[in-house]
Amino acid sequence: MKNGSIFALLAAYSSTDDVHYSPFENEKETAQASDRFDLRATWTSNEQNIVVSAFCDNVSDEVGVLQVLRHGKAEHFRQTAGMTMPRMYGLELTYKMGAY
Repeated sequence: MKNGSIFALLAAYSSTDDVHYSPFENEKETAQASDRFDLRATWTSNEQNIVVSAFCDNVSDEVGVLQVLRHGKAEHFRQTAGMTMPRMYGLELTYKMGAY
């Protein structure tokens, strides 16, 4: 920018196809395809001691399955899954003091 400050925009997109967690491609052990889109805007002052960022992770709020876990006999053969995080947005402010 004209006064020496920096403004940056970042967009990230990722896509995951169906993932089978069983060699038999069992439907109960399959994570469906999912997409993710993240946005971030960052402004840094010309002295580089102040940084302000606004962000939105998982813009479309699509929650996907990261993994499917099968547990053994001791846990009655239950299945659990790890999920992606839902939409999250916020504002970050950083102020740097001293030598950096």
